[in-house]
Amino acid sequence: MEQVPTRDTRLVDLYGNKGKADPIIVAYALTQDSLEADGLFPLHEVYIVTNDKAVREMGERFSIKVLSSDDFIRQIDENS
Repeated sequence: MEQVPTRDTRLVDLYGNKGKADPIIVAYALTQDSLEADGLFPLHEVYIVTNDKAVREMGERFSIKVLSSDDFIRQIDENS
């Protein structure tokens, strides 16, 4: 949240009663990316699937893989 300017309410707008889980999703992806496999269980790639522009920008800022809903559906279709 330190990376979000205080006047930028696109990701979270608590004063407008529009708080979202978006920062939690970004934090989860960052945490998963920082983990290392312990040898028994391979780590999976973590993607954020969203059409929300603010979330996409935040994900890209932290080098998190971000897909639009259409791209996600396309990948599922290609791998089925």
